[in-house]
Amino acid sequence: MSTTLDMEFLETCRRHFDIFKNEARWNHSNPRLSIARLEAKFNSGFPIANKISEELAPYQIEVNQRQELYARIDTWARSARRYLKSSGATQREIDDANVIFNALLGQKTKAKPPQNTEGSAGNAAASHEKLQLSYAAKLANLQAARAFLANVTAFTPNEEHLKLTALDAFIAECTAANEAVSAKFVPLNDAWNERDEVLYTNEDSILNDFRLAKEYYKSLYNAKDPQYKAITAKNMKLTDNSRNSR
Repeated sequence: MSTTLDMEFLETCRRHFDIFKNEARWNHSNPRLSIARLEAKFNSGFPIANKISEELAPYQIEVNQRQELYARIDTWARSARRYLKSSGATQREIDDANVIFNALLGQKTKAKPPQNTEGSAGNAAASHEKLQLSYAAKLANLQAARAFLANVTAFTPNEEHLKLTALDAFIAECTAANEAVSAKFVPLNDAWNERDEVLYTNEDSILNDFRLAKEYYKSLYNAKDPQYKAITAKNMKLTDNSRNSR
């Protein structure tokens, strides 16, 4: 399934087309507005709109998996800080470590990933980039904690989850998770761009073609005619749902 807004737009185009094809006087000289071309045009939009959902699903899986993985950082940080206090480390080491731990625990990485659903606004690429930076910052502080603890002689835990070798493996997982999300965003963003261009923003987009066709149909009737009123009704509005329009 494609996004609801795109489906609503394409179905509105279909309703326009049903009117156009039954208009006996339809005989525009512009081949761009031929009945056959208009039909092929709006039908071509459905697979392009559906592609967004196809790409969004694997991206969302990676986003969710990363969020679950990064949620473990806070648990590790609290445990490591408590262990450090009991390890025999100097007060200076504990104080310096607290600066890193506080930064790590104070970071929030629960921002919503970019989506293309009702009410979403702004640029999806910018939203994705902001989210990536928040996770990258959290990872950087985790790496800083690892580097600091490696130089604290008293930090020699017997607990497996607190050992630096385990932390190294965890950092590698977090790094891979960031890269996986970034990789899955590329085809999703490409699908969004194609959707925007073909459905809404190109000069010969479906939106622009159907708006031209609508103007031609309106030219065949007076404003008081029922046909004119029907094609200009509120539920017949051809809406630009591209990302830049919101």
